[in-house]
Amino acid sequence: MDFISTILGVLFAALLVLLGIEKNKNKKKTQIILKQEQQLIKKTQQNDVYEKHHDVVEQVIEEEKESDKQQKKEEEEIENAQTDEEVIENGNAIIDDWNAGKLPERTDPE
Repeated sequence: MDFISTILGVLFAALLVLLGIEKNKNKKKTQIILKQEQQLIKKTQQNDVYEKHHDVVEQVIEEEKESDKQQKKEEEEIENAQTDEEVIENGNAIIDDWNAGKLPERTDPE
């Protein structure tokens, strides 16, 4: 009987050791999963910032193209003017539009 109880005790101890090992493995896996979740959240946030930045850059480029088109149109009108009065009228129209807020402020690199 003592032999059987010793064998059962050893088996029970071995099972407890295996349970401890599995618990430790699961703990490590949980830590890895938490770390990966944090990395995923960080990557998602970075992606959101990139998309917003990209959208803003596209919008700025589009606005710049519109501004360039408007400027070319105004330059053509001034060049096509045949009298000084027409040149002055075109210039005054540009200034009036700018004062009314219809034209964006221009920053020339000159």
